[in-house]
Amino acid sequence: AVKQLKALNIKACLIVSLKQDETIFGYLIAYNYSQTNLWQQSEIQLFDESAVIIGEALQKINYLFAAQQASQEQLEKEAALQQQIVQLIENIEAVSSGDLTVRAEVTSGEIGTVADFFNSIIENLREIVTQVKLKVTEVNSAIAKDESAINQLSINANEQALEVNRTLEAVTEMRSSIKSIAKGA
Repeated sequence: AVKQLKALNIKACLIVSLKQDETIFGYLIAYNYSQTNLWQQSEIQLFDESAVIIGEALQKINYLFAAQQASQEQLEKEAALQQQIVQLIENIEAVSSGDLTVRAEVTSGEIGTVADFFNSIIENLREIVTQVKLKVTEVNSAIAKDESAINQLSINANEQALEVNRTLEAVTEMRSSIKSIAKGA
């Protein structure tokens, strides 16, 4: 270090460490390029006090920076949470419109738990709808079979009604014939 000071043509140097929680994180250095100097005790004390004040100021700046960074991280987390909520609401709206193919993105945290529960509910609804469709198909099939049988019964009933009408006409003709025979007898 002495070689470097000589190379820079420094005649006198005063170095005081900057500390943060008893850890050295830098140095405050005073140079004199013009002449060698025996530093006075008052100069050393002022320089040392200045280093303490600068160290405390830098420590406060570091704390403020850390707090600001934590605040920024909190804002980013809140923005991400808000985005997840918006996405979940969009999924819920799609389901309310009848789209049961929607799946919510499962992430870590509370919204991820809600999304997982939402997906479970939608899966159950999908199964219920599938079962209802199957039952409706079975009922429609049974109705179609019954409709065919009912149509056949209707046709048979119409044929029997025609036969009954023919029989009644024949009975009416017989009655007329019997009446006519009875008159003749």
